[in-house]
Amino acid sequence: LLERSAGLAGGAVPVFVVEDLLSGVPAESLAALTAMVPLPPLDGTPRSGIVLSASALRRFPVEMGQILAHEIGHALGLFHTSERTGLQHDPLGDTAECDADDDTNDDGAVSVSECRGRGAENLMFWACCASTDPVISADQRFVALRSALAR
Repeated sequence: LLERSAGLAGGAVPVFVVEDLLSGVPAESLAALTAMVPLPPLDGTPRSGIVLSASALRRFPVEMGQILAHEIGHALGLFHTSERTGLQHDPLGDTAECDADDDTNDDGAVSVSECRGRGAENLMFWACCASTDPVISADQRFVALRSALAR
C-alpha cells in the first residue's frame, strides 16, 4: 500500500485510509500507524506513509485529528515519550516520563490516568488523546522542525 505513494507532489506526507489496520483488532487499540520513525523523505517505499483506520475514524471522529497529529509527529521524527510498559522513553531531556513504577494497578501498562502530570498530556504519549490541549516540549519542537519532511 505505502509504495503507492510514488509520484506524490514533493513535500507531501502520504496518508492512507483503510477500513481496519488489522483484522480482529479493535479500533480503539490500533487507530493509526506510521510506517517508520521518522518517515523517509522519499515516496514509494514500503516505509513511506501513515495509515489510518476508517472504522476508528467513524467511532472517534474528534480524537482522530489528534491521532493524526500524533502520527505526523512520528513522521517528523518524534518517538513516544513513554512506551506502554513505562520501560522505554524517548531520548529527549525535556519530555516527562511515566515509568513502570507508575503502573499502580500492576496491569503491565502505564495508562493515561496513571500518568497525568507525568507525560500523559504530551502529544507523543503512547496512548493518544489524554488531553484536549496536548503539549509538545521545546526539544520535540526542535526535532520536528529539523525533519527532512519539514523542509
